[in-house]
Amino acid sequence: MKTREYLTAIILSVISAFIYNLVTKKFPSFDILKKILSIVSKNLSSYYSAIFIFLVVFLLVILYYKNRGGISFAVISSSQKPEYIRLRGLHSRFGVIWSFLCGHTLLSVLIDKTAGDYVYVEGPFCPKCLTEVIESSKNWILCKKQVWICPKCNRTVYRSNKFYRAEKKIVEKSIERDLRIKDFILINGKKEPELKDNTTYVFEIK
Repeated sequence: MKTREYLTAIILSVISAFIYNLVTKKFPSFDILKKILSIVSKNLSSYYSAIFIFLVVFLLVILYYKNRGGISFAVISSSQKPEYIRLRGLHSRFGVIWSFLCGHTLLSVLIDKTAGDYVYVEGPFCPKCLTEVIESSKNWILCKKQVWICPKCNRTVYRSNKFYRAEKKIVEKSIERDLRIKDFILINGKKEPELKDNTTYVFEIK
């Protein structure tokens, strides 16, 4: 076994032993679990048995506190692209177009079945050709103005100094609000919509 694996095994063994003792005190009636863990420890190498014990005990701790309602899980954020998509769409804001997905991840469902969908925003994109724009700056009289430039059609969109760097978060909150109160325009796909500012467009609903 390599040095790194050996050290990992030691650390996992210590953590596993600590959590195992903690859980067995909380669950003194788990005699079957104790026997299973004992058999696994004897028949597997210390490295793999430590990993196995750690995972089993960790899941038990999660289930225990989840049932008690004594722990809050905040594992999902809008920076994680959803694996299961319920709907997708566009949002027009700040002179550009933003695309979004609304859905959830498998992990969120396993941990909390009541966890709702969340909005994941991508972009911004050019309002003319829908190419993803790039950030840049332009000299404007005595100062520099932050802009978005389309690499395809060279369209330039000046960014607001007030909301600079906060545009994406603002768009995310706007989309969440529109979806919650159902204030959006459903696109049937037959024709290109005329995108209005500060408006959410939904392509499909599953």
